[in-house]
Amino acid sequence: MLSQDVAGAPVNGAEGAGVKPYNLVSVRGLRKVYNTRSGEKIEAIREISMEVKEGEFVSLVGPSGAGKTTLLNILLGLLPYTSGEVRYKGELLRGPRRDVGIVFQEPVLFPWRTVLQNVLLPAEVIGIDKKVALERAKSLLEMVGLKDFLNKYPAEMSGGMQQRAAIARALVHDPTLLLMDEPFGALDALTRETMNLELLRIWKQTGKTIMLVTHSIPESIFLADRVIVLGVRPSRIAADVEIDLPRPRSLDMISTDRFGELNKVVRKSLEVSLPAGEEH
Repeated sequence: MLSQDVAGAPVNGAEGAGVKPYNLVSVRGLRKVYNTRSGEKIEAIREISMEVKEGEFVSLVGPSGAGKTTLLNILLGLLPYTSGEVRYKGELLRGPRRDVGIVFQEPVLFPWRTVLQNVLLPAEVIGIDKKVALERAKSLLEMVGLKDFLNKYPAEMSGGMQQRAAIARALVHDPTLLLMDEPFGALDALTRETMNLELLRIWKQTGKTIMLVTHSIPESIFLADRVIVLGVRPSRIAADVEIDLPRPRSLDMISTDRFGELNKVVRKSLEVSLPAGEEH
């Protein structure tokens, strides 16, 4: 059972040395237009400008169809954008990068592969030395609490355990940036709370930069340093809310006055971005 006060801040080398962290991700005037088969143009993102600093935890919230997943796919280098500029580590992003990881809403584990074999898959695709990859995979599975399940198959584990394996898989090639697309949306409430604490523990231990998409306002606040609210399509940033809750964080914080105030700020920003008469 996880302790409820293990969710601390990441250990960041630059910050520890007193050096201001740099912008790992920089987006300027981003616009994305899809061309349909019928020739129609659908504007998914109209204008997004934002920065994400090294070691930062940023949550993205917004209504369905607001372009959250589209934005993640652009940052992943899998989806070209129409105009604007996206820089990663100061360089223009021109395609997929090996130092970016992704966790989806569903674990997407191959049922015929063991947990260890599933986690090793990205390393096999990239061509990482087998011995190095094996040691890292085992270490990650121990970190996420699955060291006794290396040779189990996905069907032999719960949904929460499968998602832990998916997180380990996303980290096996040691990415600097971890993108997460509603990773806990399919879990029950209690498992989701446990996974929130687990994610913060992993973030602290690895020092990764995380961008997480979620439809849960409380979850976005509990996890992040900042919550970016995207408006209805065509998407723009409706608000960028700094979360000044202290770390380490515990589930008890959810019932505090400050948490409630932040919840109102994010919810109000989201409601303002919706069409009249529509609620989140």
